Amino acid sequence: MKKILIILLLIILVLPIVYSAQQKVYILNLKYDNGKVTKESLIVTQGIYSEEVQPETGYRLELISFTDEILYTRKFIFSELQKGPLPKESDILERTQYLPDITKKEPSLLKTSSAELMILYYEDAKTIIIYDPNNIKVLEIDVSSFAEKVAIEEPTPGFFGRIINWLKALFWK
Repeated sequence: MKKILIILLLIILVLPIVYSAQQKVYILNLKYDNGKVTKESLIVTQGIYSEEVQPETGYRLELISFTDEILYTRKFIFSELQKGPLPKESDILERTQYLPDITKKEPSLLKTSSAELMILYYEDAKTIIIYDPNNIKVLEIDVSSFAEKVAIEEPTPGFFGRIINWLKALFWK
């Protein structure tokens, strides 16, 4: 009975710590299809974000704010693009739709792949931009619908607006 109480007490104490470690993250699923990158899905959810080891070369993702500031950047690869040995001769008909040249005696490149990326959530993010390894923009994804804080520029006040702002600054410090 004492062991059960200790276990329950530990669960009650540890659970809030684990829950508080969670934060908002974007989960972005991308598809690579014969040179074209497309968005399969994008959600915002609670998760435990940890910085992953990034490749030196590859695709680059940038998260851009409403003020065109880069909030987050990372590199990634479509890991299944590079494949090893050739398929069996019996699979040639089926596999030719995925492999560019089945008869080459070297590793082949797949025509399709996918990647799932966890991106730290920023409440003023507007856009995700994906660049290919040659630094060419291949995809732009609008994330403004997930934003909680939108930077809206106030119009320059007219004559009376300036007087009101001056009076506010003078009396409401």
